[in-house]
Amino acid sequence: DPGRCDGALYAHRNAEGLGNVSRRPAISLRYIAYKSRGLCVYCGVALTFRNDNAPTQATRDHVLPKAHGGKYQRQNLVAACMKCNSARGHLTVHKFKSIYRPGKE
Repeated sequence: DPGRCDGALYAHRNAEGLGNVSRRPAISLRYIAYKSRGLCVYCGVALTFRNDNAPTQATRDHVLPKAHGGKYQRQNLVAACMKCNSARGHLTVHKFKSIYRPGKE
């Protein structure tokens, strides 16, 4: 499972003083995008991974926004293009889909 966190490894690293290990390991963006076949879950555009701030750049999006109590967990994360993620902001998925039309400005 590519998104799995081995808590024992993190506890061991901290006990041995092997550096400051984050309490919350990163959830791979590529793993999240893999779940949606490399497409934005909102507009369907093929996602890119170049870190060039292109509208099609892959981003992590919280299904339940953090502003509404959403957590940083695999079940609450989907892959979205930067354009859709920015447009959605803190809106719920239902509200966003009711007002946003991909390709329309």
